[in-house]
Amino acid sequence: MNNITVINEIIKKHGWESLTEKQKELKAKDIWYRKIRNVSNDFENDCNGFIEWYLSQERKCYCCGIREEDVRKYFYENKANSKVTRSGKRGYMLEVDKENNFISDKPYNKNNIKLLCYVCNNAKSNFINSYEDFKPISAGIKEFWKNELE
Repeated sequence: MNNITVINEIIKKHGWESLTEKQKELKAKDIWYRKIRNVSNDFENDCNGFIEWYLSQERKCYCCGIREEDVRKYFYENKANSKVTRSGKRGYMLEVDKENNFISDKPYNKNNIKLLCYVCNNAKSNFINSYEDFKPISAGIKEFWKNELE
């Protein structure tokens, strides 16, 4: 997959069609650049490899199961306080989370990362180091989403 194809897939996946071409390119590379490139053995010098991994993931939170489209709808309808979501910069899409924060100096590897919703990612934080240990909390978050989306 070439850079243009990868970027176009991300744009489509996240509904970024209204952005300028430069903004689209920057958004597509932002996740890799900020979070992945210096802390991953698998994706260290491979932006396209990371983006291909990202796009291949099921578009729902690994922990609570909420679909990305429901998360986006919830946050776009202004139900969330923008101060909670870092002035509205987070929450609209699933986030890359590392299960175990202390496995190595480069924990963003394919076998240690999943996509989580904003709520699960914040609740898990760096405090809980396994999705298994997080299950009781994610069950409560799943109930929260169920009630909010009714």
